[in-house]
Amino acid sequence: MAVETNGLIPGLREPSKRKGLRARELDFHSSTQRAPLPEYKPMFDEHLQHLWVNPRIRHVMQTAGFLDNDGKPVDVDAHRRKLFVIEQELAQADAVERHRAREKERKREEMIILAKRHEVHQHRIHAVQAIREGRRKRREAQVELSKSTGSLPVGLGAVVVAATQGNHFWPLFSIMARHCFPKKTAEVEPAFLSTAIFHTMKGYSIKYRRRHQTTSASALVIVRQSFLEDLTDFLCICS
Repeated sequence: MAVETNGLIPGLREPSKRKGLRARELDFHSSTQRAPLPEYKPMFDEHLQHLWVNPRIRHVMQTAGFLDNDGKPVDVDAHRRKLFVIEQELAQADAVERHRAREKERKREEMIILAKRHEVHQHRIHAVQAIREGRRKRREAQVELSKSTGSLPVGLGAVVVAATQGNHFWPLFSIMARHCFPKKTAEVEPAFLSTAIFHTMKGYSIKYRRRHQTTSASALVIVRQSFLEDLTDFLCICS
């Protein structure tokens, strides 16, 4: 499309009458094409070779992997894929090693927990066995006590059992004593007789309870014999 400039902008030349020139004026066309820029590799620049001669820089570049053992530059871009694979393999190896260490620690903790559980279970079994053994010994002691008191005179066995169980039947002591030992208690005052027998039975009860908690049934026989001897001594004093 031609631009009419007559009468608008003075001093300009007239548009070209040739179609080709007029098209170039209206739409500027360039025949240039895109060309790739030359890639610059500083590692292979011959003007920078004097930098790699410096021992400090040479050591840093070799540590980073830009120089080989001979001091020649290495094309990092060409080996980028290999480096990536190596880095991934190293990271995977580290992850496997960490997982193995965690698994080993977890198994060790499980073994400790199982050992503690077994120890607690054994303690519980021993405690239950101790309780059962104590109950069995108490039952045997009670059976032995019932057999020994059954051979005593009528009424005295009940007093003995009552005293050992902690029942304070001391008002009946004088009656039982008069029933068992009528000759020795005939001339004794009832109050003095009750007090003497009460203290005798109280001491026997304390001895029985201590023996019953700490010793076997053979020791209970000795305590019962001491009770009968103490009771006989008190009755002799009373007479």
